[in-house]
Amino acid sequence: MRSIYIITLLTTAILFAPRGMADNTGGPANLSIRFELFSMPTLEAAKMMRVSPSDIDTYNHLATEGRQEAVTVITGRSGAKISSESVSEHIYPTEYIPAKLPDTICIHHGKDQDGKKDDLKNLAEIATPATARAFETRSLGLILQVEATLGSKWKWCDMRVRAEMVSHVGEIKYGNGLGTTTLPKFETQRISNASTCEIGKPRLLGTMSKPPFSEKGEGLQDRVWFAMMTVTLVK
Repeated sequence: MRSIYIITLLTTAILFAPRGMADNTGGPANLSIRFELFSMPTLEAAKMMRVSPSDIDTYNHLATEGRQEAVTVITGRSGAKISSESVSEHIYPTEYIPAKLPDTICIHHGKDQDGKKDDLKNLAEIATPATARAFETRSLGLILQVEATLGSKWKWCDMRVRAEMVSHVGEIKYGNGLGTTTLPKFETQRISNASTCEIGKPRLLGTMSKPPFSEKGEGLQDRVWFAMMTVTLVK
């Protein structure tokens, strides 16, 4: 059965989160959060990280020598839970009604019985193939969830980050003939982080590389993906 894709682009801010800290003007402090993904060959990435560079040096090296894979910017109040989604919704079947023949089949022959074998071969034409009866939806693309709280002196920010990138890489077939069914294969890159960053300076969250035996494309398995985040005050 064909998969169904519904393209959506969604950015949300949950405004019922705890009230953010006031800025110098007396208003609520709003933060701009930039999330970036870079990749570079594994050997080059290992060589870079062996010297234990600072996050700023890592960011500058990735920005000039790496390949930019994604960038997302979201703005929200300090202390609020904010999220961004850039996804395709992949709807796929999870349960099937088995293939079957009608309960009653009537085959009539006259004196000439030569067509009997052909009639039996044509039974497949009146059989009902496996039919989907239950479905699930998987979001494909990048989903980012952030909760950032500004420190008392507007210099540091405590943040909780969860980023996930899901790709559809193919189908798995089960059964044979009219009973053949398919299920999708997905690959996931994910990172979950809780840390403190300095306002205005990039922070390395970690790596979220593709699986070692990725089926998404040639050459993608031998690259390391770095997740970086920069938090600034909205002026």
